[in-house]
Amino acid sequence: LVTPQTRRLGGLLSFGLLLGVWPANGQMTVSAFQNERAPLWYRIATVLRLPLQIPMLRWAWSAYRGEPTHR
Repeated sequence: LVTPQTRRLGGLLSFGLLLGVWPANGQMTVSAFQNERAPLWYRIATVLRLPLQIPMLRWAWSAYRGEPTHR
């Protein structure tokens, strides 16, 4: 993603990786709430990380599309 020569490929591969791990992060959240021994801070962290992946997905997709990352 850093060098212009590999930015498109890096953006596409980053997007694929982030999209691929999203269901696992969702399952981690479900498992955290099913586990009675999971601390509250951990449960909250697993919930908060899900929407934080959306801007990362958008950033990776914009790198693939060749769009500027700063606005």
